[in-house]
Amino acid sequence: MAITQKQFYARTFAFLAAALLLLLTIVGGSLYLTRLTQQNFDKVVMTRSVRSAAADLLSRIIDAETGQRGYLLTRDQRYLEPYREQVGAIAPRLEQLQVAMDQMMGGRVDLSELSQRVTAKTAELDSTVSLALDGQYDAAVAEVAGGAGLALMDEIRSQLGTILDQTEAQLRAGIERQESIGSTLRHVTVVGALAIVLMAAAAAWTILRYTR
Repeated sequence: MAITQKQFYARTFAFLAAALLLLLTIVGGSLYLTRLTQQNFDKVVMTRSVRSAAADLLSRIIDAETGQRGYLLTRDQRYLEPYREQVGAIAPRLEQLQVAMDQMMGGRVDLSELSQRVTAKTAELDSTVSLALDGQYDAAVAEVAGGAGLALMDEIRSQLGTILDQTEAQLRAGIERQESIGSTLRHVTVVGALAIVLMAAAAAWTILRYTR
């Protein structure tokens, strides 16, 4: 059955309004999901920075302790160069961790306890090496054997290990969120495109019927 001019205008307007509304919905949804993607990506990047800083700090302390032990055991001063390099890098790595955690949490994070232990550990390393350099090897070894440095190292390893475990879990969750947001964005785009195609087909059919 033929359609009247009034029906044609009404249907055409309805199709245009629906298509415009759908297009605005798709654009708005895409912009929102894109913003979520960027926010999640930024959070993942900051979490990786924290994890990298924590791992690097722990590695520096372990390497410094290895150099200390090597020198005390062998009395070979070739161990002192890498030892001093690692010890000198500890404070900057601790500051790097502080900055990374502040950025991730959006405020000042209290790392005073970790900082005190790292400072104490560095002092213990310097003390034993200084004693050995003065020829007091027995005193240096006795200080190491006292276990204070080992206890500090265990506490530092535990604290940094907790940070590493937490950031690893956050990274996995962030990657899963990124995949979920990407999947939703693809679905919105595909479904919206199909809806627009269907509306265009319906409008074309209406125009065809009217022209006939």
